[in-house]
Amino acid sequence: MTISIRLLTCVATWCAAMATPILAQPPGTVPEPDRGPARRSMRDVLLIIADDVGVDKIEQYVQYYNGNIRSDDDIAGADSVPCTPVIGALAQSGVTFMNAWVFPTCSPTRAAIYTGTYPFRNGVYDPQYANDFNRAGYDPTTIAEALANAGYESGLFGKWHLGSAGEGPVENGWVRHQGFRGSAIEDYSDWTKVNSGATGDTTELHVTRYSTTEFMENARAWINSRSGNWMATVAFNAAHTVTNFGLGLKYQVPPAGCGCHSVSDPESQSEVYRATVECMDAKIGELLAGIDPPARLENTTIIFLGDNGTEDSYSAHFDGQAKHSLYEGGVNVPIIIADGFAYLRGRQPRPSFGPKPPVVVSGRVVRPGRISQALVQALDLFPTIADIAGADKSCAVDAVSLIPLLNHSASSVRAVSFAQTSPVDWTVRDQRNKLGAFISPTGVVALRLFDLSVDRWEQNDLLADGVDLFERGIVSYLTGLKDSIVAVPDGCPAPPTGFGSNGAVRQADQTIAQGHLGHMAPPAVGVAHDGSRAPVAMLGQNRPNPFSGTSRISFQLRRPETVTLQVLDMHGREVAAPLRGVRRDAGWHEIVFDGRGLATGVYLYRLQADSFTATKRMVAFR
Repeated sequence: MTISIRLLTCVATWCAAMATPILAQPPGTVPEPDRGPARRSMRDVLLIIADDVGVDKIEQYVQYYNGNIRSDDDIAGADSVPCTPVIGALAQSGVTFMNAWVFPTCSPTRAAIYTGTYPFRNGVYDPQYANDFNRAGYDPTTIAEALANAGYESGLFGKWHLGSAGEGPVENGWVRHQGFRGSAIEDYSDWTKVNSGATGDTTELHVTRYSTTEFMENARAWINSRSGNWMATVAFNAAHTVTNFGLGLKYQVPPAGCGCHSVSDPESQSEVYRATVECMDAKIGELLAGIDPPARLENTTIIFLGDNGTEDSYSAHFDGQAKHSLYEGGVNVPIIIADGFAYLRGRQPRPSFGPKPPVVVSGRVVRPGRISQALVQALDLFPTIADIAGADKSCAVDAVSLIPLLNHSASSVRAVSFAQTSPVDWTVRDQRNKLGAFISPTGVVALRLFDLSVDRWEQNDLLADGVDLFERGIVSYLTGLKDSIVAVPDGCPAPPTGFGSNGAVRQADQTIAQGHLGHMAPPAVGVAHDGSRAPVAMLGQNRPNPFSGTSRISFQLRRPETVTLQVLDMHGREVAAPLRGVRRDAGWHEIVFDGRGLATGVYLYRLQADSFTATKRMVAFR
């Protein structure tokens, strides 16, 4: 009876306390500050980009492939794979994507993430086109700008590589950039840092602190100073080579104690590369541990990815098929999306004194620790982040949100993935097969087909011994998927029409893109006149078309032939002859036609070879 009275007394006291208005709290009690509805319902975003780190350099991926019952997908050189326990903890706290694609080099991947579009739309095919991201007349909506419209602030710490001075992150929607604009720094511990703010203030500082540490600490300080919602992009230069090789060393030894292993031979660049990745992993852990208060991390979605495959010199597995290539070693990278709540709590239930964040909030991960075989692309991060923030994603016309994969409401979100390094060489895949126009070191483009379900690392080209009826059907199907991608119209407001307007360059870019799209169709595959199965001879559409100045004309020969290429007016009169009676080998060829002397109008260009003649139209304007 005594216990019951005490229990009733405690219940009554608790009820009275709950019924007391907050204004009646004892003097000196400070109520939790009201962060506004957006702060309570929206999550923050931490985007971490590793440089030149492929699936062969993250131990969680290597363990998966080498521990799988299949033998064709084992990754060689597992004994030298960096130790990455923090990235492993992120994998256990989120979803690990095994079929994630980027582009084979830095700039195209970053442009795709920040705009949600493919290179044929944003113009950044490879690093030499990095400045095209800021070209006159082209003003894409970046993810930072989309988030700003939703009340978020965005900071970028580290590598930009999409423009020089006056073309950096703060000119594209970020409120803070601390890092560097180019492809690499001079030395990991002796380099120049750019500090830029939204007000236009920019300074350059000489830094002697190890760059991975510097970027981590800059990001942590900025995050902890935010009072509202934020997105922080930490774009490490690890493990990219430096620009000042000095004594031939492309990397510098990280600070002592940073990572799992110490470096025994500083001149062993493979050993220093491993230490560079391990130190980055350790600094990611310090960043997460230093986010204060911990509730801020609980409310954060963490995204980790590599920008392209591993540098070929340091990939024991992808020999000649790593960074810069459209093979899996160049485009298949680690992408992990983790739930900050699960990471902080080690996947254990939250103590009973606080409520668990609702799973219905975009960005939460249901059943963390999952491995997904769904097709995803780096550009899909734009609509994913936009959904987390409640921001507009309409301009990311080539991307799809990964939220259904995070909340476990779907097993796939896209039927096809696409990558390219130019309008000529490209690749496309579905869940099983991969088709691509791969360019050789000699410049010849060859069509290749792989069954990734049994040939994970592309050792068996199914078209190498000819094309049977079944393979022809696969080529036709994948070509159709590719065409469905490139036919998607621009979802952003159209620029002013007419070449004399402010939107002239953008309008021309769209026309050029359409020319690229038609050109990107693979060489026709069928039965040749002699009965053999091989790529047939063909003449490609010039690009750009219409054009002003120069335009590229491509053609394919199935055997060595003598060719003549003429440009004719609409009366059939020759106005130019870029090629006349020259011998060309079998394969794909391309010439640059100088049409600066042509008047505005429609022209024909005709290719005459030993075995065929083909004619197409092109439009010149001045």
